[in-house]
Amino acid sequence: MFMKRRLIKQGQGGLTLTLPIDWIRKYNLSAGTEIELEDTESGLLVSKEKIKTKKEIIINLGKENKSRLRTAVSSAYRRGYDAITLKCTEKVSLIDMTELVDSLVGFIITEQEDKKVILQNVMKDDFESVDSVINKFFQTIKYLQSVVLDFIVNNNGDVSEIIMLKSSVLKLRDYCQRTIHLNQHGQDRAFEYHALILLAEKYSANFVELVINKNIKFDKNNLDLNHLEEINREYINLHQSWLKKDLSTALKLNEKISVLRKNLLTKAKNNLTAVLADNLFSLSSRMVALLI
Repeated sequence: MFMKRRLIKQGQGGLTLTLPIDWIRKYNLSAGTEIELEDTESGLLVSKEKIKTKKEIIINLGKENKSRLRTAVSSAYRRGYDAITLKCTEKVSLIDMTELVDSLVGFIITEQEDKKVILQNVMKDDFESVDSVINKFFQTIKYLQSVVLDFIVNNNGDVSEIIMLKSSVLKLRDYCQRTIHLNQHGQDRAFEYHALILLAEKYSANFVELVINKNIKFDKNNLDLNHLEEINREYINLHQSWLKKDLSTALKLNEKISVLRKNLLTKAKNNLTAVLADNLFSLSSRMVALLI
């Protein structure tokens, strides 16, 4: 339904516009209520809630970059696209595409031809808070660490479970970055949040490498087991300080991890142990920056 409104002069050159009373009553609006305005090619859109436009992208994949399929798709996914169309020069494997879409929270395959696939978001991206998603990500890494340590110490567990958890961490990494982007979380510090997520995923990948790297022998002394358990404890403590938004504790942990890092860089028998400490220090430094 179209209607006309006359612009009313307001202050020094400003203009105001009255809203239809029926629309105001329908959405229970009152003085001071914020509404959303969006300037589009066809006019000015007024909405009670945030106006969400569907973002679409077409990705052309040649034979030479087909192996980087997941990298291309996950990049578009993290940037908030709702529909991703893949156009390939060769036939696309249904198994590969199913595995790929399973790694993207909320996406399904809506169309698949020999050389064309369309992936679409079927879930509201604002159903869960960003803080909740980030916490789930950190919790998954915490559980991954416990499984890896149990595998090393007690020779208990299945490598396939560890690989599955690694995939879960990657899936949550992309989902975290998508929700940060869509919600503009942290506003001018959004980059810091993205860096935090990437550092945490890198740190968790080092834990997985302790198990899947065939060059590492499962000798408890060679693996610097005590140091690994200390790194695990400090990660748990760091996560708790993040949940409580406790800057004071995070600063103390950052200093403690710094000392551990310096010690392991010179004394650790296993290079990965030192790398873990180094990555944990970078992660703790980023957390401190975000808590300030």
